[in-house]
Amino acid sequence: MDVAAALLWQIWVPGQTAPSLVIGPEGEVLAELPADEPAVARVELDLSRVSDRSLSERRADLGP
Repeated sequence: MDVAAALLWQIWVPGQTAPSLVIGPEGEVLAELPADEPAVARVELDLSRVSDRSLSERRADLGP
């Protein structure tokens, strides 16, 4: 199993109402940071379960 650690930083921004999330390969929430305070989360991901299918998609209206 190839594992990578990911760090997520939440910098508090006045007026932000949505939390920051780390979503796993199956769509599960691996970490959720509150929107109303600074926070850090460390998450380990099994890279054999991750693909770049969504990352490789491009929106035509945003350019190349």
